[in-house]
Amino acid sequence: MNDKELKCANIKSDIDEIDEVLNAQAFDRKKGEDVIRKHNVTDETVAQINSPLVPGFMPFNQASDDMVRNNLVVIRQVLLAKLAKEQSNG
Repeated sequence: MNDKELKCANIKSDIDEIDEVLNAQAFDRKKGEDVIRKHNVTDETVAQINSPLVPGFMPFNQASDDMVRNNLVVIRQVLLAKLAKEQSNG
């Protein structure tokens, strides 16, 4: 597997992980928060979106389940855009 294929596989794995949390029969908030924390550390774009300097920032202990879910959806969209860009770079 070359670097591009590996990068795409990792992004797809991250998207699948988010889908698993979002589509679970019962929402696992802790797992959702863990996924968000992981991407805050590993993805600069996500870190900027979730920065405490962004207006409307809310820490996990004040966020509703819907807010956590919505954040996961945003991260998923960021990852889909990165995947599309990676796949189009030839």
